[in-house]
Amino acid sequence: MTGGFVIATFIHPALVDKKLFNDGLINKPLDKYWAGPFKVENWDTSQKSLILTRNDKWWGQKPLLEKISIRSLGEAASLAAFKNSEIDVISASSQNVYADVSKMSNIDIRKGTALGVSDYELNPDKIPLPVRKAIVAGINREQIQKIRFDKIGWSEKAPGSMCFLPLQEGYKDSYPTEIGEDVAKKILEDAGYKKDGDFYAKDGKKASYELATFGDDQDTKTTSQFFSDQMKKIGIEIKIVTYTGENDLAKVSTERSYGIKSAGYGITTNPVDSAYYFYRSEINNGHGKELDSLADKMMATEDYKKQLEIATELEKRHLAEVAIYIPVSNGPNYQACKKGLANYGPRLFATSAYDPDVWINAGWEK
Repeated sequence: MTGGFVIATFIHPALVDKKLFNDGLINKPLDKYWAGPFKVENWDTSQKSLILTRNDKWWGQKPLLEKISIRSLGEAASLAAFKNSEIDVISASSQNVYADVSKMSNIDIRKGTALGVSDYELNPDKIPLPVRKAIVAGINREQIQKIRFDKIGWSEKAPGSMCFLPLQEGYKDSYPTEIGEDVAKKILEDAGYKKDGDFYAKDGKKASYELATFGDDQDTKTTSQFFSDQMKKIGIEIKIVTYTGENDLAKVSTERSYGIKSAGYGITTNPVDSAYYFYRSEINNGHGKELDSLADKMMATEDYKKQLEIATELEKRHLAEVAIYIPVSNGPNYQACKKGLANYGPRLFATSAYDPDVWINAGWEK
């Protein structure tokens, strides 16, 4: 079994083999190791396409659809394919796609909350703690959200967690309350940083760092430039580096070559597991060891509500004392669907990972 401390998930016995578990499914969706209403008919790595067909061995309800075709396409290619009726669903959460599909007839835009959090991740190996704290204090997350979401009709309160959605049990806003440009400057000056031109410096080293972004969508470009301009106001130089390669995110993350990383993580039904992942020193290259005992206490606690309380305490202290992860937004999940597609769209935690009915009941109206 695998999964959380309290709730576990059964996996195929063959996957106890570490090599198979870690490497055996890379570019090989071997459906013999799991169960579900569909099975793999064809997987084409060159075309980045997956075709699923009904699983005749599935013991549950027969799915309405005979086949599902899934393609991995960039934003522009996805939009073109949707307009040409080559695909029936497209994510419409970006400004460019939303503006285009909003003009189309014979479609529905189905709206919900995304199961994730967008964040800026500060590399503690490259950015000293006082600078990290100053960035946490000085960033204007509300304005970043405004730039990102105003044109698609979405608004939300800036998130206070990497682990919880605001609607989940146990959620508390763990973000520091002493924030603003003046607070950020005071943090730097109290730590011995002095202005040298536009930017602060200490011991001859300028507070200058690279922001790694991934992909070339306009939303990321616009918000990244705003973040850079915003940091300049508090005396920190941010140089934007854009990566567009398919494997760049994994490579940059593994090598820890970034100063700041524009990233995003999924939010699950178990915030406790997420807190244990984010806030242990083992994950953060040894930083934050003073909080490891609190993380261990959380996992050793049997009462789930008490676990949630400890998780929020751990998160609040980590944001204030270690300052690595800055939650910026949860954001929307907009799905543009061709008219007549039924029982498909944003469903919060009722995803295929948790509920096979997501695909069983999807189909076309008669």
